[in-house]
Amino acid sequence: MRSAVHFALVGMAFLSVVSGSKPAIADDWPNRPKVLHAAQVLSLEIKELDRALHSVGAPHHVLDTLHHLEQTTLVFVQRVQGNCSYADGSLLFHHIHSDFHSFEYELNYHHYLLHYQNVALEWKHANTAYRALDYEMYHLDKERWSDDKVDGLKRDLQDLTGVHE
Repeated sequence: MRSAVHFALVGMAFLSVVSGSKPAIADDWPNRPKVLHAAQVLSLEIKELDRALHSVGAPHHVLDTLHHLEQTTLVFVQRVQGNCSYADGSLLFHHIHSDFHSFEYELNYHHYLLHYQNVALEWKHANTAYRALDYEMYHLDKERWSDDKVDGLKRDLQDLTGVHE
């Protein structure tokens, strides 16, 4: 069961992408609050995915890969909360990126896990949350985030928010 904090964080991530509002620049990382919210949502979605995978008896190495991603995401959240620089945050995000794709590889290898409805749904949520974090980290990179990709992310975040209301 998802907590009220989870619902609030998902809603804030959706609003941050949709609103496009700019916070006052306080440091070298002006959208730090949006990045932090996106990372917190990702952390919560990873926990939900972990529960779903445990419920279907996923192989231990798949769970270990997910646990590593979960730990990396928690470290990222702590460092962003601790006012790390954008450069440090970017390096940490690259670690999340690598771990996320390692887990994605494991999930593709054990594709039968996605036949379980709860696992498929939580994977979709985690993937959306990851894309939202990627967007907040690199939204100024127009090569990385085309208008079509942003529109798709907005739709997926709206779907994610709708599920959790």
